[in-house]
Amino acid sequence: MDNNSSKPVPTPPICWVLFDYGGVVAEEGFKDYFAELSERYGRPRHELPQLALDTVYDSGYVTGQADQAHFWSLLRERFPLNEKEIELTAGILRHFQLRRSVLTLVDELHGFGFRTGILSDQTDWLDMLDRRDDLFSHFDRVFNSYYLG
Repeated sequence: MDNNSSKPVPTPPICWVLFDYGGVVAEEGFKDYFAELSERYGRPRHELPQLALDTVYDSGYVTGQADQAHFWSLLRERFPLNEKEIELTAGILRHFQLRRSVLTLVDELHGFGFRTGILSDQTDWLDMLDRRDDLFSHFDRVFNSYYLG
């Protein structure tokens, strides 16, 4: 068959719309919190967010291969944090503020027959955010690297 055929290739209809959590569905809480901490420690605003991002992956926490305690322990080896783990976690969660307009859009998409999902690397923190914000009820599926690896 000729590859230059004028016959259009059928395109399957779009059924799913996927949303990233941090920075789309909610404010970028992880980055924002660690930027704030960097400044509190008198360091450049970008330093701790990048270090924390590298550490959450290096520790295996983002893919569910390690727990939160291991992440914090490894981060403390790389940066002298004085806060307790519970305070650090609360700070991250506090900075993830839902964008209600995005949830309204998600609900409207359902009304048009689309299915929706969240893509996230927010670890089991996403479960904590769901308990706080009733987030998952707006979506058909949640794809979280913490559970999917």
